[in-house]
Amino acid sequence: MGKIIKIEKETNNKYLNLYKLTYKNNNNIYDYFVASRREIDDLGCKKEKVDAVRVVPYFIKNNKIYVVLINEYRHAINKSLYGTVAGLVENNETTETAITREIEEEIGANVVSLKKVQKGSYSSVGMSDENIECFYANVEINKEQKLDSNEHITLKIIEFDKLIEFIEKNSFDLQSALLLKMFYFETQYKGLNNI
Repeated sequence: MGKIIKIEKETNNKYLNLYKLTYKNNNNIYDYFVASRREIDDLGCKKEKVDAVRVVPYFIKNNKIYVVLINEYRHAINKSLYGTVAGLVENNETTETAITREIEEEIGANVVSLKKVQKGSYSSVGMSDENIECFYANVEINKEQKLDSNEHITLKIIEFDKLIEFIEKNSFDLQSALLLKMFYFETQYKGLNNI
């Protein structure tokens, strides 16, 4: 098993940085590069904490379930994708508070009820220590979005029965697609009141 012997911060950016981890394995020394939103003392190789949240917002109208999706421009791939509401957990903020804030900002809604469906888990452990918790949220859309100037988000409301077909026919980020499919199949199997 390897052991980290040195960590160096390679960049100094606001939201994401590159770190060089030097580690020893079987008497050999290797370098490995990791992207992280954290500072050196909080890196995932030293400390486990939740960095971000992701949620499936839904509401019920006339005895039908509707899922609220976002369509957001993503700089890294230079195109827009469908997905679920997500965001970073700010300092001294619980994951539940972060979800409530992100739902208000991204879709202009209040949370009626919230259920955690995945405890903190790593999103891309081969290159990053980002740790995400996932939720389902019953919401009430009743206000304007509060987007940052660099966010480009539009809403798409999908009837529950058409969700899987919509996912298959459109571009989604992987985490959102999997969380939405989990929501769909859990709801089909257990019923909305039991998920």
